[in-house]
Amino acid sequence: MTTKLCAALASAGLATVSATAAPFLTLGNGAELFLTGTVGIESNDNVTLTEREISDTMFEVAPGVSLVFGNNALVSGSLTYVESITRFSDADEFDAELSNLVFEGRYAEESAEFNVYGTFSQLNQNTVDLRDPDTDVLVRRDLYNFGGNGEWDMTPKIRVSVGADYRKVDHKRAGFIDRQISAIPFGVYYAMSETVDVSLGVRLREIDLDAEGRDASDQYYSVGVRGEFTPKFSGTFTVGVTTRDEDVLEDRTTLGLASDFRYRYSEKTTVTFGASNDFGNAGNGESLESTDIYVGARVALTPQFGAGARIYYRGIDYAVRPDDDYLEGQVTGDYKVSQYLTVSGAVVLRNNESDRINGDFDNTVVRLAAHLRY
Repeated sequence: MTTKLCAALASAGLATVSATAAPFLTLGNGAELFLTGTVGIESNDNVTLTEREISDTMFEVAPGVSLVFGNNALVSGSLTYVESITRFSDADEFDAELSNLVFEGRYAEESAEFNVYGTFSQLNQNTVDLRDPDTDVLVRRDLYNFGGNGEWDMTPKIRVSVGADYRKVDHKRAGFIDRQISAIPFGVYYAMSETVDVSLGVRLREIDLDAEGRDASDQYYSVGVRGEFTPKFSGTFTVGVTTRDEDVLEDRTTLGLASDFRYRYSEKTTVTFGASNDFGNAGNGESLESTDIYVGARVALTPQFGAGARIYYRGIDYAVRPDDDYLEGQVTGDYKVSQYLTVSGAVVLRNNESDRINGDFDNTVVRLAAHLRY
């Protein structure tokens, strides 16, 4: 069994859009250069995710360029850059120009696979655990993520994996805590069959926050299974124990869980679902435990037209303040106009229930976008 690195670059449309297009420029030796672009409009009735519900219309233009190399070669990868320019109809203080850079590389042969990745993302948006319910602001921040992983055969039935991951969050607004997160995962896989592995795993993680007494260390010990369980059903699943050692708060232990499944209901319909449970930190640095559950479906109605739906629940157990129960549903659609152009749309509904004062919110978002890849 092998694992694959997956890196995604966000754009205006929520729907995942893919189109096979001839490259703008062929550089030789399997390298191709593509020009990309997104033009979108979004109607949002609660931009800051607060009870005051500031509504606005956002316009986005996101030109980009993508270099793909090593097609059908042992060494392959891609480098993608997108500059997203957003303008708000009323709240021009939220206007922004945001850069996104993604690199991924892969070396793969029959008995081994190695991946490296790096991303730089600038964000100017709020989330359920990254907002200030008492003020009408957007949380501007820079995200860095670098790492790699490798997996290789030790015997015909045993594979070993090891990796390293580094993340840094640099907030640009006062009141939010910067952080650095380093993780080292290790796993051993035993082939129960040609398509299914069972595993033992350990992940060590260090959380360094720019606030005195907020640092933490996490350990996740797990067992799991992965692979193609039937011709239609595949996925990954790990379960175990996660411990968190903190500088000030009492140490905590919880059920660790990570899963991601895919069921091909028919040639045109695919269902995805999964769940996870892990420790984390809110924007103000506060320790939390997050339980996430999702289920979604994608239907290829015609060769050109596809539609999807997804429901996502997140329960957040904060260490020292009331919990959040967050629910999000979305419906998406995309139409492939040509090999170069795809248009997409999405409707997103969000609801958060909290015992915290000003903690509740509702949010409806409607997005339309056109995506170019040439």
